[in-house]
Amino acid sequence: MPVFPRRIAVRPLPTRHLAALVQRAVPVLRYLEKLIRPRWPTPLEATKRLVGAVVVLAEHHPTVHSAPSEQRRPRTRDPR
Repeated sequence: MPVFPRRIAVRPLPTRHLAALVQRAVPVLRYLEKLIRPRWPTPLEATKRLVGAVVVLAEHHPTVHSAPSEQRRPRTRDPR
């Protein structure tokens, strides 16, 4: 079962905001569904490249935050 991060889960989401979001999302999703409905045969190599490009672009987008890694962990002071 999916779980939201705590800082998102504790924020209230008024019903009117959710309704507005759904009203905006549904037409876009219907359009995308019509666009990809035929399920064109896609070569595996092209699919791999597309997924790789999306990951690289998403990684550099300011709103996408990856989990902290060892390289990004802030330095702690020496307890001595």
